[in-house]
Amino acid sequence: MRYRVDIYQQEKLLFSVNIEHIDKNKRERHLELLIVKFPSEEGYQLKAFYSDHEIRYLKSTGDSVELLAALPVYQLVPHS
Repeated sequence: MRYRVDIYQQEKLLFSVNIEHIDKNKRERHLELLIVKFPSEEGYQLKAFYSDHEIRYLKSTGDSVELLAALPVYQLVPHS
């Protein structure tokens, strides 16, 4: 599973952080670290997305198949 966290300040996207191929406990620690480093009290907003599948673009020739691109399909993580 992949996660992407978009970090905004005053409604402007500053950057995105990709979190890939880690177990749930490590993922939670990474997300907590981002929340601590970019607190809402200082005007930051975080939006978390997850992807459990991807779109793959393939090139097929007579004797092989080549992966050209694998693009994750992200969905917004619902707030609990």
